[in-house]
Amino acid sequence: MEVVIEKEEEEEEKEEVEEEEEEEKVEVEEEKTEKEEEEKKKKEEEKKKMEEEEKTNPSSLNTINLKAE
Repeated sequence: MEVVIEKEEEEEEKEEVEEEEEEEKVEVEEEKTEKEEEEKKKKEEEKKKMEEEEKTNPSSLNTINLKAE
């Protein structure tokens, strides 16, 4: 009887550990997705800023491009 109870407890513990690991995986994926979205947003903002700069001062963009090359 005791052996059966111990096996059940071991199974429950194993399931809990598996659930915790799965939750951690989900959290890591969510964090990764958030970071990717933030990076994408930053790039879009930089692009908009560059486009605005080009509209207001086209020659400065050429200078920036030359420096980048």
